[in-house]
Amino acid sequence: MAAEGREAAQRTDADAGLGAPEESDVVVARRACGAGVLLLFCDARMEPATVQLCLGFCRVASPALPADGAARLDEGEYARAAERKAAGNAAFGARDYAAAAAAYAEALGVYGDRGGAAGVQRDERVTIGSNLAEVRVRVRVRVRVRVSLP
Repeated sequence: MAAEGREAAQRTDADAGLGAPEESDVVVARRACGAGVLLLFCDARMEPATVQLCLGFCRVASPALPADGAARLDEGEYARAAERKAAGNAAFGARDYAAAAAAYAEALGVYGDRGGAAGVQRDERVTIGSNLAEVRVRVRVRVRVRVSLP
């Protein structure tokens, strides 16, 4: 159902004829709120065009803020993630793979669902994930070797 005071969106993609506009899988609603605006973007399939629409609105509405502001970790969070990564690296160097896996998982836990700000934060998240994968592979290989030994 279309929100009061909002025109229902008209779809132009291949699925546009599937139903009334308000029954589509993409919903965009805008409402003034104090000095700002609340904006709702819903897309059941996370289509690239909807994502770009959302990012475009954010760039226009808040040009001074980075587009990845919602993904950014604050300084304290980033420091905690870096500390846990360093602990994982130390444990990895000592071949304590269980401790390394736990530390890397904690570091990723600091990020949660966020990817980190573009650049160093995002690169570090990728590295931590890669390190965790490496540790898990090494643990599985060690378990297989122990099981196969007489």
